[in-house]
Amino acid sequence: MLPETHQKMVLDEDGWPQPTDEFDTIAADTLVLALGQNVDQRILASLPGVRLNDDGVVEVGSDMMTACDGVFAGGDMVPAERTVTVAVGW
Repeated sequence: MLPETHQKMVLDEDGWPQPTDEFDTIAADTLVLALGQNVDQRILASLPGVRLNDDGVVEVGSDMMTACDGVFAGGDMVPAERTVTVAVGW
């Protein structure tokens, strides 16, 4: 079991986490880092054959490759249940 140090966060008036400069150390066997991310799709949208749906999700095959040969996509930009809970459940 390894110690993990993390910074305490508080929500601001808009509901976004903000650092407090206070730290805790906890012992953990496993640490799952879960950060919400926005996908910058400008480069993908310019590639031939890459298709984005109305939600900005990239269409991929079962091998995670887009319709542009050699270009793969994963994580928050592909169709699937994309939550940490689902990922940990696998």
